[in-house]
Amino acid sequence: RSRLSFALPPRVIEHLPRVARARVRARSMGDARVTALADAFRDDFDVPHVTAREAMARVANGARGGRACVLVDVRDAEERAVSVIEGAMDAEAYERAREGLGAHDAICYCTIGYRSGKYAEKMAKRANDGDAKYFNMYGSILAWTHEGGTLVEPSTGLETKRVHTYGKQWACAADGYEVVYFKNPLAKGLGQMVRGLFRKKK
Repeated sequence: RSRLSFALPPRVIEHLPRVARARVRARSMGDARVTALADAFRDDFDVPHVTAREAMARVANGARGGRACVLVDVRDAEERAVSVIEGAMDAEAYERAREGLGAHDAICYCTIGYRSGKYAEKMAKRANDGDAKYFNMYGSILAWTHEGGTLVEPSTGLETKRVHTYGKQWACAADGYEVVYFKNPLAKGLGQMVRGLFRKKK
């Protein structure tokens, strides 16, 4: 089972300066919360998971000429407007481009991994040519922040420390990030569901 990777032995933490000790403990608590949230449904999807660190390695390998790797952001436009993982495509753009990408890995992410797990599973069932392999990013964009990954603001392309966490329950980005979330995520989710059903009927 995947886990976020940050941990220091207690005896090491105790020898750090007081401010550093507080930061290490806060980060460890944030990591633990992301892990608990992601673990709640990680076995619900018939699709392999990769950690944020593994996703970074696969993207870097693809850039060096290895198997191509695409990051797919399945969140809605309002969430993506705050920030996205650098180089990621939204789901609609990915589906338009998929056939022209050739053999590739598609690593899907959302806030914590639930929506992206559903999406990756759906796409894996639809893929018949074997050129694309689908993965869910364990802990998704929250785990990415804890691994020090780069986020950018789409409108400017500039690096940012702001991240949309959908709801307050998931507001556990790494220390130093400004979190943004919907005040009523349940209503927002119902609205997204209705729009999704409408698009399917069209």
